[in-house]
Amino acid sequence: MDQIALGVLTEAFPPELIDEAVEATGRREARRRRLPARVVVYATGCCWYTTHYDNSPT
Repeated sequence: MDQIALGVLTEAFPPELIDEAVEATGRREARRRRLPARVVVYATGCCWYTTHYDNSPT
């Protein structure tokens, strides 16, 4: 995972906001896992960010 993209995501979307969204959609994990729902959301966002972010100069 790109650390810059992850940092941008955690600043734009604080953990509390992610937890609220996960809870609102009813997708909270039923038991404690190695990869909590919040981490999955950040990893998915990071993958999207790194593949859709245009880093070329304009």
